[in-house]
Amino acid sequence: MRSTPSPVRLPQAARRSQLLEAARAEFLAQGYSGARLQTVAKACGVTEALVYKHFESKEELFDAAVMQPLHDLLARRIEDIANLPVDPQGQAQLATTRDFMRTLLATFCESIKPMGVVLFGEPAHAQAFYLRHVRPLIDAAVDAAEATIMRWPHRDYDVRTAMNAAFGMAYWLALDRSFGQSSDPLEVAAEKLADILFHGLKAR
Repeated sequence: MRSTPSPVRLPQAARRSQLLEAARAEFLAQGYSGARLQTVAKACGVTEALVYKHFESKEELFDAAVMQPLHDLLARRIEDIANLPVDPQGQAQLATTRDFMRTLLATFCESIKPMGVVLFGEPAHAQAFYLRHVRPLIDAAVDAAEATIMRWPHRDYDVRTAMNAAFGMAYWLALDRSFGQSSDPLEVAAEKLADILFHGLKAR
């Protein structure tokens, strides 16, 4: 009887990185509920027990593989907002708004399936997920925008409402795209969102 070969030994950091890469692919392909840690383990040539040595739960693995990269990427864009210069013409603010909406839309488009399963799933779990992952990003964006609000010309507006609108527009357009209802290239869609957010709908 042939014995099962032992997993190839890797340094702890390398193994964790390998597991995160496999888990991200699994979550993005199957969604949160459909993803299987057994599949992640098999992709890495290890046992499921070894996965649990690195991550205590499926939720912790999801957070590390899917949500943390999204958080890190958006955090860099939010930092760009906080570091905007004084700009009497508002051109730097417009360019940064476009970059922010492009990043926001792209990350939501990529992660819409696993995030959607969580956000539209069991209410208590959805609320905890939202408060842990989404709300802090919106709050950080609000803080960054408020820090630069006097550096460019604008009409009076509520910063928190604007940031909620930015995240909401990007998420729902990403959802619409996931159902094949949007034909715009991602870059074009992001430009349109930025224009609505930055200029509004009033004739200029």
